This record gives sequence, structure tokens and C-alpha cells, in this order.
Amino acid sequence: MNKFIISLSFIVLLSSIAFAEEVIVIDSNDSNYPVGKKIDISSTAIKIAATSALKLISQKGEIIKLNGPHDGIFNIPKNPEKENNKLFAAVAKLADTKEKDMRSMGMVRASPPQAVADFHLLSIEGNSNQCIIDLTKAKFFRQNSQEQISVEITEEVNGSDANKKTAQKHTLEWEENNQYLSIPKNLNLQDGHLYRIRVAGTNISKKITFHISNSNSTSTNDKILEWLVEKGCTLQAESFLKNFY
Repeated sequence: MNKFIISLSFIVLLSSIAFAEEVIVIDSNDSNYPVGKKIDISSTAIKIAATSALKLISQKGEIIKLNGPHDGIFNIPKNPEKENNKLFAAVAKLADTKEKDMRSMGMVRASPPQAVADFHLLSIEGNSNQCIIDLTKAKFFRQNSQEQISVEITEEVNGSDANKKTAQKHTLEWEENNQYLSIPKNLNLQDGHLYRIRVAGTNISKKITFHISNSNSTSTNDKILEWLVEKGCTLQAESFLKNFY
């Protein structure tokens, strides 16, 4: 009898796992459903007002818009043309990374870096990973632009003294009241290389690894998002997700 109860419980558990259908909120104007929230729509009702709207991504990579009013279990409309499990995995990883970062920020009582409005922007105050998809459009970005500053960019090189002597070092003058700074042509950023970004005359110093895309990683929007998340460029990934999905 006990074996039968255990077996039955196991079957019920497997059934609940098999039929779980998860979505992630990727855009929302409802505070009860923030971006990054995961919802098991097979068992959890979604309740939003007439003025609310959600944008969701399914486990198959489908992008679904849900406009209020809605109160109950939500069934995903059939959309066989759009299936991309990798896309859902990338968004799930992005949501988990953001949640982890927010917990870390809370522990040290620090303010999280703000997401960039354009995924081409390279924040000197943001992630330790910055992605470059198009060098002609990429620009350095800062939140506070009230002062003129000098930014020192030094390539971090391990190994022999000879290697260290050939490491790049540039000083860029950043005019006041300007949030953006074009990348000069003589600054030859290398894919996967680590650079120290320091504001002269201050204690502001940050190490950033720059990642430069190739044609294979940016052939479609889905691949761009997957690549941004894979490389740890979370602020740019958030911006891309908001603007292209």
C-alpha cells in the first residue's frame, strides 16, 4: 500500500513538471508584473486591469502580448512559425542575472547601474562586460555629464614586460554637458581584451572586457540577444530586448 502511494505521488509530481508552462515578462506597465518575472501559466492566474499590458516570452521563444482586462489562466495562442528555445533560455538567464545583481546591490546598499537607452552605448559606469555590435555606432556613455573629464583607457596585459610595453594606453577628453563620446579611430579595442577605465584626478576606476561581434553572432535579432546575454552585457541586452521585441 505504501509503495502504491509513493508511486502515485511520484506520477503526480512528474505530471506537474511535464505540464508546467513558464513565461517571462519582458515588458510591462503593471507593477505586479515587473520585467523579469517568471509565471507558470499552467497553474497561476494572471490578473491585470483594462489599462495594463504585458509582453511575455514563452518557453518556445514566442513573443506574446496580453492586454487587459484579464483575470484567469492564460492560454498561449498557437504560433508555430516562431519557436526558439535558445531565445527563452537567454531571457531566463538575463532575468536571473538581473535578480542576482539586485540582491548584491542591496547587500552593499548601492544603486544599480541604469540600463542604456541604446544597446550601442558602452557605459563606463555599468557592467564589467561591454559589447560592440557596430563600431561605427558604438559610443562611450556616462550618466553624469556636468563636468569635463579626462578618461584614461589602458589595456590590461599579463606576461612579459615586452607585452606590457605594447599595451594600448589612451587618454580621451570628455567635454562637459555631453553624455556621449565617440570611439577614436586610433583606439583599437580588441575582442575579449580587458581594459582599465579611469577618470583622471578621481578614485573612479573600472575594469571592462570589451566583446566585438562577428557576422554569425549578429545575423538575426534573436542571435544578437543571445550573444549579448552570453557575453554578460546585461544592460545592453535589456535595452535590445525592450526595443526589438
